[in-house]
Amino acid sequence: MNYLPRIVEAELSLLLEANGAVLIKGPKACGKTETATRMATSKVFLGLDENANGKGTGSAAHEREVDRDAIAEHLLADER
Repeated sequence: MNYLPRIVEAELSLLLEANGAVLIKGPKACGKTETATRMATSKVFLGLDENANGKGTGSAAHEREVDRDAIAEHLLADER
């Protein structure tokens, strides 16, 4: 499926220039991650540690080491 540009993209671009970070909230599957991915110059996806409680249910947050030198100006940090 082709990407459909969002009305909010111009505002998001301005907010990213003015602030160090922008929180994008909305219902599931409305295009938050796709829109942010198109504006980000680097990405980190955070997941859940499936082995944290030994049952594979992912109840504890997974910590990931990030190379700060590799992070570009607009970083997308998203959960998976």
